Amino acid sequence: GYCFIDDSSLFHLCEICELLEELELVMFEYCKYLTHVGIASAIRDKPNLKSFKICFDEFGRISFALISCRGRSSFEETSNQKIESKMLTNLALFALVKNCRFLGDIRMENTGIGKFSLENYNSLMDFVVYPQVKSLHLANNSWLSDESMKKFASIFPNLQVLDTSDCKLSEGIVEVLRSCCKMMHLSMTYCPKLELLGMNFQVPQLEILNLSMSTIGDETLYMISKNFSRLRQLILEMCSHITEKGVGQVVKNCTQLREINIEYCRNVGADVGFWLAMVCSRPSLRKIIAPSHFDPTDTKWIPLLDHGCLVC
Repeated sequence: GYCFIDDSSLFHLCEICELLEELELVMFEYCKYLTHVGIASAIRDKPNLKSFKICFDEFGRISFALISCRGRSSFEETSNQKIESKMLTNLALFALVKNCRFLGDIRMENTGIGKFSLENYNSLMDFVVYPQVKSLHLANNSWLSDESMKKFASIFPNLQVLDTSDCKLSEGIVEVLRSCCKMMHLSMTYCPKLELLGMNFQVPQLEILNLSMSTIGDETLYMISKNFSRLRQLILEMCSHITEKGVGQVVKNCTQLREINIEYCRNVGADVGFWLAMVCSRPSLRKIIAPSHFDPTDTKWIPLLDHGCLVC
């Protein structure tokens, strides 16, 4: 079985598969004969390897493998949320981008990123910019702070995808958006301290915004409607403080909006006339994922369907 694979087996497998593009070791913790040195040796000379995914508990055992994968274009790290996984901190992230110059997609969720002050990493960062990083997934990092996020934004200016769901960020995301003007997809679900009211600039490329389970209100939606003009998909599921007034501002001002999710938003009204006016004023809108009190099966919503908008 997989638990008996050893360094030699992995090395020969990678050697035989000359065109290997993806390597996934999802049960690494059970492979007691596989070492971090063996992994590093196996992947170091694989020029076609584009993605390396490894799920593990003890980062220290394979840290060498992670920072030795020069030339990789994608790295994904996941953990099963055991305490050992919290050993993975800012140091791992900075080592990765410093040593893997083609690294474009980083996934580090449920880790210890942000646990220690950034002052501890100044010598490693040296304020170097890493333009190759386009996608950063940092969800469920309880220590991630505004300070850390601002630093990441300054060294990853070409970010297009960012996920900081279930993190304790507040106004720091404003500076991230200011620095990363190419941002296209931002996910900040379940961020109870989220604060966007200080934004006074355009985010011209943002197309997908997910703020589900946040405490934002109509004022934030008004700000979004003014600064995210190219927004195509807005997800506001379980945002209990917003009303149809704020939603209406977004529909009115985001001229390319195609989908809006307001499921479980109990304070958003279900007036047919209001929503018909919204759909008529925004021809691009094609889908409304509505709160339960909308009852999309009711015949009163037929006029919206006649305008090409699906209510579900």
